[in-house]
Amino acid sequence: MASQTGAIKRLASKAFRGVNVDGFAFQSPDVRCYVLTHFHADHYCGLSGSFGKDGDEAKIYCSEITARLVVEFLGVKRERVVGCELGRGTTLRGAGTRGDDVEATFVDANHCPGACLVFFRNKITGETLLHTGDFRAAARVRNDGTLRELLTTCRDGSVDEVMLDTTYCEKKWTFPDQDVVLNKMRQIARDELAREPRTLFLCGSYSIGKERAIQAVCQGAQSRASVTARRKKSLELSGWWRDDAFVCEDDDAEEAARCQVRVCGLGKGSNHRAMMEIMAKEAPRWRAAVAFSPTGWSYTKKMDEDGFNVNPWIENEGRTRTYAIPYSEHSSYTELREFIKFLKPKKITPTVNAITPKDREKLVNKHF
Repeated sequence: MASQTGAIKRLASKAFRGVNVDGFAFQSPDVRCYVLTHFHADHYCGLSGSFGKDGDEAKIYCSEITARLVVEFLGVKRERVVGCELGRGTTLRGAGTRGDDVEATFVDANHCPGACLVFFRNKITGETLLHTGDFRAAARVRNDGTLRELLTTCRDGSVDEVMLDTTYCEKKWTFPDQDVVLNKMRQIARDELAREPRTLFLCGSYSIGKERAIQAVCQGAQSRASVTARRKKSLELSGWWRDDAFVCEDDDAEEAARCQVRVCGLGKGSNHRAMMEIMAKEAPRWRAAVAFSPTGWSYTKKMDEDGFNVNPWIENEGRTRTYAIPYSEHSSYTELREFIKFLKPKKITPTVNAITPKDREKLVNKHF
């Protein structure tokens, strides 16, 4: 979870002093440029429909997907939100301390839909800063053509500062590549379906995020997924909704009930008692229930023994099974270190587990 401290929300460098990133709980009357990296609550906390209603000229800059989510779910006025096209620079007028213009370029962060890295460049001084928001620093991010091109504009060949998502910045968090984990989820779903064809699959998710995990379970189970009306709206706004992949409970309750995959809140599907209650309530439709909890926090070194394996937690004579799957949309420890080697920043500022200057200094000195 992002550290909630104003010291790392309003950018400290004088070149970008008029910019606040993911810090709506730390708004200031002299800041007009607010950047939102993605639509997760620990990043938009403090933002509501009242933003900008006091008559100031403050605006929110974010990806086009995030802009739609902010307007729909938080009720922020559309004219206060600037949806920025990925890969194209957007000018933040007067965002430097001396009124300098700052260019912000949004790059896909490989996190949830609409999540972005943001590359800032002061148009007068040439100073640069990369804010990662939350990201998964897989090879696709390091090889992103836009990011690589932006880095060539840096003075002395390296970015002046990176504000880094350090969620899993400990040596023990070396979970596998996303594709490896997604393939495992597909295989587990296929195997469980072969064991008991009348199996209900529950897949944990956020209000936005984990879509690829849901997709993998659906592919393995050969079923559409049933979702709530709110989840349908977020899927539509983020470009993920397809009629052949999802069914909304409110649109067609009977068809949704027949789906062998259901999307639930992360962690809620791992309750064996709840799974038994579902099967009892909907008897005789289901004979077994399997829950997936896709999060990097579930990773243990034992999973890497003899390849990559995930063993279920089994109860109720095998009728209910839960799989804690290390599917993460944050960077592993290995990926973080590879990203820093690739980036070669002059300064690293952690944004997670980074409340005090001492916390931030200790983390950087220990790991980078």
